[in-house]
Amino acid sequence: MTDCRMMHAFQPTRSCGRDRRSSAPVVLLAGLLSLAFSCAAIDLDAAVRASWNADDPLACLARNVRADPKAFRMLDLTLRVAQEIYPEMGREKGVLAFRKELDDLVRRLRKPLADAKDAQAKAEGLARILFDELELRTATDEKPEQEVADHYFPHAVLKRKRGVCLGFSLLYLCLAERLDLPLAPAHAPQHIYVKWVGPDATFSIETTSRGSVYDPERFKERFKLTEEQARASGYFEPLDAAGVLGDLLNAVAWFSAIGTAERRMTPERTVLAGLLCVALEPRNYNNWDTLAQAYAYAGDHAAALAALRRTLAMKPAQAPHGDEFWKTRLERFEKAAAK
Repeated sequence: MTDCRMMHAFQPTRSCGRDRRSSAPVVLLAGLLSLAFSCAAIDLDAAVRASWNADDPLACLARNVRADPKAFRMLDLTLRVAQEIYPEMGREKGVLAFRKELDDLVRRLRKPLADAKDAQAKAEGLARILFDELELRTATDEKPEQEVADHYFPHAVLKRKRGVCLGFSLLYLCLAERLDLPLAPAHAPQHIYVKWVGPDATFSIETTSRGSVYDPERFKERFKLTEEQARASGYFEPLDAAGVLGDLLNAVAWFSAIGTAERRMTPERTVLAGLLCVALEPRNYNNWDTLAQAYAYAGDHAAALAALRRTLAMKPAQAPHGDEFWKTRLERFEKAAAK
């Protein structure tokens, strides 16, 4: 069984034993892929279960984070998963350069945050430095299959000065760990943001709107979901490290699948990452959509279509992109599966 300590020097030193909540035997990655790529009988749930027990460093990481999410820092998870598609994040020089950049930013933030009179003033001070002084900007007008990974990972966001919800939220969370700020990530439909969850204040921070502060209930109203829809999908509730790992695996799987990653993972490993993000958060329809794209990259169009249909069955009517986008996507996957 792979030992997670070998994955990266800054990983927490937890052994990679069997998931403590499961008695299922560990299967080799080859066995997983044999199941995942079988077109004779598509059983996506079985493929997800097999991925969870795979003898692979990513599966090992997922099991350990699920077992003890508080043992893992957001920065360490971000760096570990980023190295799947960013070669420099797998080398000490690249990691140290990013850590130094964060250290410099933390030093720059300490005094204005210490001088802030309350929680909202701290959030506004953080946003002012990131979006006014550093001039970070939200990347817009990108079609889903033309997105680039640089907007999703903090080291690249700081370098390119552009990001989207995941990249900005991860940057906030990495800084919060160093500055002792009570921030937690949370999901909305095809979106992630951060929440201030301190003893004296609770509010939402929209990182793609220059760090704007919202009342939590007003923030929810933007998405027009019923309480039942939100509860069923886990929206608006604080995520732990396992939820964030699911988003990170979703990102590397998606960018490998669409071919815009700096270093593209193999089709087999891309499918594994897609299955693991579903295993970590099966209620998130976006994870199933990424799994569909991963299967398409791997050439298993029947499984891709099955995963996309699962996506559409779960997707709320208010989800981004509109009906025409999803209709066109379904038609394309159906055509590929029919060949």
